[in-house]
Amino acid sequence: MTYKPHLGILVPIALIAARQWKAFAAATATSLILAGIATIWFGAEVWPAFIASIPQAMGHVDSGLLPDWKTQSFFAAARMAGLPIGLAQAVQAVAMVLLAGLVAWVWSRPVAWRLKAAILLLAAPIAAPYAMDYDYAVAAVGLAFWAGHGLERGFLTHEKTYMGVLWAFPLFARFAARFAHVVPLPWLLAGALLLAVRRVREDLRR
Repeated sequence: MTYKPHLGILVPIALIAARQWKAFAAATATSLILAGIATIWFGAEVWPAFIASIPQAMGHVDSGLLPDWKTQSFFAAARMAGLPIGLAQAVQAVAMVLLAGLVAWVWSRPVAWRLKAAILLLAAPIAAPYAMDYDYAVAAVGLAFWAGHGLERGFLTHEKTYMGVLWAFPLFARFAARFAHVVPLPWLLAGALLLAVRRVREDLRR
């Protein structure tokens, strides 16, 4: 969360929903310590510079300086479809709210820990409006948790096939966006989350 905060948006929600107060406190303390070290090492002026750089970075995307095909998010998909910036931001906001609700629901229930980790890590990159294709490496860890749960409990119909597609497709995602004008990764991860929810319901019925 301190290195790539846009990928950690859902982590506090998960910890609060699970009432993991010690983990929440430890994460907060660690972030403050790292921020303190950065301040001592580089000087306090890094923080105003960081805050000033945020709208500049967003402007690069909104103005087209950073091409949409380099970004894999619902925001980028909406922009690629020709929606104006305001509507594209609204699409991303709706996705973030739905993902936050899903993570809170799963982490507040007596569900296998591998499933909780899988859903959090699969949701993390698509909750971020400016996630690049290389940011989806975090989803690979979620995919590993999901596969581990399947190896332990048995795989449901179509799960292994979908996992194989999800594992391989990031290699082609940028090309699909650039040449076919399709942003595939957020939709693929949304499908993975729907399949993972089947697992959650199965766990809750036991």
